[in-house]
Amino acid sequence: MTDQGSDLDLAFTTRGQGPPILALHGFGATSYSRRHLELRLDGRGKMFLLDLKGRGNSPAPLDDRYSSA
Repeated sequence: MTDQGSDLDLAFTTRGQGPPILALHGFGATSYSRRHLELRLDGRGKMFLLDLKGRGNSPAPLDDRYSSA
């Protein structure tokens, strides 16, 4: 997955099948923090667990812009 306007590849994993469910983590966390949500939503759709810029397995932006804008 590539962040629009840059060459930053964001790490994500997918689990399950069905309607898409996007799981974003909060400030200072990683997609790992959604592991309990993943268990509760098992079988309800295809989960996309995303690591935002500079968190988990996603690299930090070279320009230090962590904003989604």
